[in-house]
Amino acid sequence: MQSQQVSVVIPAYNREQYIGEAIESVLAQGVDDLEIIVVDNNSTDKTAEIALSYPKVNVISESAQGVAYALNGGVRAATGYWLAFLDSDDLWTPNKLKAQFAALSEQPEHTFALGYSQNFLDPNTPAASVPAKVGLRPLPGYHVSTLLIRAETFRKVGSFDETLKVAPPIDWFMRALDAGLQPQMVNEVVHRRRIHANNYARDRSAADYMIHVRRTMERRRAQHRTSDD
Repeated sequence: MQSQQVSVVIPAYNREQYIGEAIESVLAQGVDDLEIIVVDNNSTDKTAEIALSYPKVNVISESAQGVAYALNGGVRAATGYWLAFLDSDDLWTPNKLKAQFAALSEQPEHTFALGYSQNFLDPNTPAASVPAKVGLRPLPGYHVSTLLIRAETFRKVGSFDETLKVAPPIDWFMRALDAGLQPQMVNEVVHRRRIHANNYARDRSAADYMIHVRRTMERRRAQHRTSDD
């Protein structure tokens, strides 16, 4: 297996309540060669101060221009052989990286690893503020917080699209699959997504998601035309 030096990018905006738990879930991985980059997206609370209290954490500041901008800023600062990501209000399970390294070692034809994601209700969030439809069953996680990928491979696919306001990682995953990358889905929960009043209520309309579908269809049509020429 190649080097296990992992750069973990955590974008954060006003997450003083959760950022410590997120960082500690990364430190609990049992991987010595970690670079943790918290991208503070112009927070007005103690997010950056709390992050800096951890010796292994590097905090960089970015203007509040959205999650894609923050993720890309973290990738630019990363020096590790591997890249991984974590939302600042979520958690990794303790075996996340080890399970993914093992899976990629066993099946080297796969170019990046994912894993199962499971929602959990934040204990400090009133149940009445969370939609009843939130599921707590583990599901295959095509989610940036489950991703482990070689930095070189990530950069070949390209950055997250900063023009997209809604779920830019979806666009990145579609581009990666169109480029022929083969993901390895680890058959265990590697990511726990915290459900609280300030994350599940974001406006993610069908029209927003149709942007990703439309772009993928256009890209595939262009590739088809090129192959026909």
